[in-house]
Amino acid sequence: MKLCALLVSALLVAPVLAGCGGKKNQQSAATSWADGLCQAFDNWQSSVKSATSKLSSEKVSKSSLQTAAGSISDANKNLADDLDSLDKPPTPQAKQIQAALKELSASLRDSADKIKSAASTVSSRTDVATAVSTIGSTLTSMGSDLSAASSKLQDIGNQDTWKKAFSQSQECQKLAKG
Repeated sequence: MKLCALLVSALLVAPVLAGCGGKKNQQSAATSWADGLCQAFDNWQSSVKSATSKLSSEKVSKSSLQTAAGSISDANKNLADDLDSLDKPPTPQAKQIQAALKELSASLRDSADKIKSAASTVSSRTDVATAVSTIGSTLTSMGSDLSAASSKLQDIGNQDTWKKAFSQSQECQKLAKG
Protein backbone atom coordinates (compact mmCIF):
# COMPACT_ATOMS: atom_id res chain seq x y z
CA MET A 1 0.00 0.00 0.00
CA LYS A 2 1.40 3.40 -0.98
CA LEU A 3 0.28 4.92 2.32
CA CYS A 4 2.58 2.50 4.11
CA ALA A 5 5.48 3.75 1.97
CA LEU A 6 4.59 7.33 2.90
CA LEU A 7 4.52 6.45 6.59
CA VAL A 8 7.82 4.62 6.38
CA SER A 9 9.48 7.52 4.58
CA ALA A 10 8.25 9.83 7.33
CA LEU A 11 9.93 7.53 9.81
CA LEU A 12 13.33 7.75 8.26
CA VAL A 13 14.57 10.17 10.87
CA ALA A 14 17.91 8.41 10.95
CA PRO A 15 20.04 11.16 9.45
CA VAL A 16 18.42 13.92 11.46
CA LEU A 17 19.00 13.07 15.09
CA ALA A 18 21.90 14.96 16.60
CA GLY A 19 23.56 16.54 19.54
CA CYS A 20 26.63 14.88 21.00
CA GLY A 21 30.34 15.31 20.47
CA GLY A 22 32.59 13.08 18.42
CA LYS A 23 34.22 10.86 21.08
CA LYS A 24 34.65 7.21 20.12
CA ASN A 25 32.70 5.87 23.11
CA GLN A 26 29.92 8.34 22.36
CA GLN A 27 29.96 7.13 18.78
CA SER A 28 29.50 3.54 19.89
CA ALA A 29 26.70 4.51 22.29
CA ALA A 30 25.02 6.60 19.58
CA THR A 31 25.20 3.70 17.11
CA SER A 32 23.73 1.33 19.69
CA TRP A 33 20.88 3.74 20.41
CA ALA A 34 20.26 4.20 16.67
CA ASP A 35 20.07 0.40 16.32
CA GLY A 36 17.31 0.28 18.94
CA LEU A 37 15.34 3.10 17.34
CA CYS A 38 15.59 1.70 13.83
CA GLN A 39 14.81 -1.84 14.97
CA ALA A 40 11.59 -0.54 16.54
CA PHE A 41 10.58 1.17 13.29
CA ASP A 42 11.63 -1.85 11.20
CA ASN A 43 9.44 -4.17 13.27
CA TRP A 44 6.54 -1.73 12.91
CA GLN A 45 7.09 -1.40 9.17
CA SER A 46 7.09 -5.19 8.68
CA SER A 47 3.86 -5.58 10.64
CA VAL A 48 2.07 -2.77 8.80
CA LYS A 49 3.23 -3.99 5.39
CA SER A 50 2.01 -7.49 6.17
CA ALA A 51 -1.38 -6.24 7.33
CA THR A 52 -1.91 -3.89 4.40
CA SER A 53 -0.74 -6.44 1.81
CA LYS A 54 -3.47 -8.81 2.95
CA LEU A 55 -6.05 -6.12 2.29
CA SER A 56 -4.57 -5.38 -1.12
CA SER A 57 -4.55 -9.01 -2.19
CA GLU A 58 -8.13 -9.87 -1.31
CA LYS A 59 -11.55 -8.35 -1.35
CA VAL A 60 -12.06 -6.31 1.79
CA SER A 61 -14.51 -8.05 4.08
CA LYS A 62 -15.49 -7.49 7.66
CA SER A 63 -13.12 -10.22 8.76
CA SER A 64 -10.12 -9.12 6.66
CA LEU A 65 -10.61 -5.50 7.69
CA GLN A 66 -10.83 -6.35 11.37
CA THR A 67 -7.77 -8.59 11.14
CA ALA A 68 -5.72 -5.93 9.33
CA ALA A 69 -6.92 -3.18 11.66
CA GLY A 70 -6.03 -5.30 14.67
CA SER A 71 -2.57 -5.96 13.26
CA ILE A 72 -1.94 -2.28 12.50
CA SER A 73 -3.28 -1.27 15.90
CA ASP A 74 -1.03 -3.81 17.63
CA ALA A 75 1.95 -2.68 15.55
CA ASN A 76 1.34 0.93 16.60
CA LYS A 77 1.10 0.01 20.26
CA ASN A 78 4.25 -2.13 20.01
CA LEU A 79 6.14 0.73 18.35
CA ALA A 80 4.95 3.14 21.03
CA ASP A 81 6.10 0.71 23.74
CA ASP A 82 9.46 0.24 21.98
CA LEU A 83 9.99 4.01 21.69
CA ASP A 84 9.09 4.47 25.36
CA SER A 85 11.53 1.76 26.42
CA LEU A 86 14.52 3.15 24.53
CA ASP A 87 17.35 4.18 26.81
CA LYS A 88 18.17 7.85 27.12
CA PRO A 89 19.99 8.85 23.92
CA PRO A 90 23.67 9.71 24.50
CA THR A 91 23.36 13.40 23.71
CA PRO A 92 22.98 16.69 25.57
CA GLN A 93 19.58 17.04 23.84
CA ALA A 94 18.34 13.73 25.27
CA LYS A 95 15.35 15.32 27.02
CA GLN A 96 14.20 16.98 23.81
CA ILE A 97 14.57 13.75 21.84
CA GLN A 98 12.75 11.75 24.50
CA ALA A 99 9.94 14.33 24.61
CA ALA A 100 9.48 14.15 20.83
CA LEU A 101 9.42 10.34 20.94
CA LYS A 102 7.02 10.31 23.90
CA GLU A 103 4.65 12.62 22.02
CA LEU A 104 4.84 10.32 19.00
CA SER A 105 4.17 7.30 21.22
CA ALA A 106 1.02 8.92 22.59
CA SER A 107 -0.13 9.73 19.07
CA LEU A 108 0.54 6.15 17.91
CA ARG A 109 -1.52 4.75 20.79
CA ASP A 110 -4.37 7.14 20.00
CA SER A 111 -4.26 6.11 16.33
CA ALA A 112 -4.20 2.44 17.32
CA ASP A 113 -7.35 2.91 19.38
CA LYS A 114 -9.13 4.77 16.56
CA ILE A 115 -8.24 2.09 14.02
CA LYS A 116 -9.36 -0.75 16.26
CA SER A 117 -12.56 1.08 17.18
CA ALA A 118 -13.44 1.77 13.56
CA ALA A 119 -13.00 -1.88 12.62
CA SER A 120 -14.91 -3.18 15.64
CA THR A 121 -18.08 -1.32 14.63
CA VAL A 122 -18.37 -3.13 11.30
CA SER A 123 -21.50 -5.25 11.01
CA SER A 124 -22.46 -4.82 7.33
CA ARG A 125 -20.96 -4.10 3.91
CA THR A 126 -21.84 -0.42 4.31
CA ASP A 127 -20.00 -0.37 7.62
CA VAL A 128 -16.88 -1.73 5.89
CA ALA A 129 -16.74 1.34 3.63
CA THR A 130 -17.22 3.67 6.58
CA ALA A 131 -14.54 1.88 8.59
CA VAL A 132 -12.10 1.95 5.66
CA SER A 133 -12.65 5.70 5.37
CA THR A 134 -12.05 6.24 9.09
CA ILE A 135 -8.98 4.02 9.09
CA GLY A 136 -7.64 5.78 6.00
CA SER A 137 -8.00 9.21 7.57
CA THR A 138 -6.38 7.92 10.77
CA LEU A 139 -3.44 6.57 8.76
CA THR A 140 -3.11 9.94 7.02
CA SER A 141 -3.12 11.64 10.40
CA MET A 142 -0.47 9.18 11.58
CA GLY A 143 1.68 10.18 8.61
CA SER A 144 1.37 13.82 9.68
CA ASP A 145 2.29 12.91 13.26
CA LEU A 146 5.34 10.98 12.06
CA SER A 147 6.40 13.90 9.88
CA ALA A 148 5.97 16.31 12.80
CA ALA A 149 8.12 14.09 15.03
CA SER A 150 10.75 13.91 12.30
CA SER A 151 10.75 17.71 11.99
CA LYS A 152 11.15 18.12 15.74
CA LEU A 153 14.09 15.74 15.71
CA GLN A 154 15.62 17.57 12.76
CA ASP A 155 15.36 20.85 14.64
CA ILE A 156 17.39 19.44 17.52
CA GLY A 157 20.52 19.56 15.40
CA ASN A 158 22.61 17.61 12.97
CA GLN A 159 26.10 16.56 14.01
CA ASP A 160 28.58 14.05 12.69
CA THR A 161 28.21 11.60 15.58
CA TRP A 162 24.56 10.93 14.74
CA LYS A 163 25.16 10.86 11.00
CA LYS A 164 27.82 8.20 11.57
CA ALA A 165 25.68 6.34 14.11
CA PHE A 166 22.79 5.94 11.71
CA SER A 167 25.00 5.12 8.75
CA GLN A 168 26.86 2.47 10.81
CA SER A 169 23.73 0.97 12.33
CA GLN A 170 22.83 -2.33 10.70
CA GLU A 171 19.22 -1.91 11.80
CA CYS A 172 19.00 1.53 10.19
CA GLN A 173 20.52 0.23 6.96
CA LYS A 174 17.93 -2.56 6.98
CA LEU A 175 15.12 -0.05 7.57
CA ALA A 176 16.35 2.26 4.82
CA LYS A 177 16.25 -0.63 2.34
CA GLY A 178 12.77 -1.41 3.67
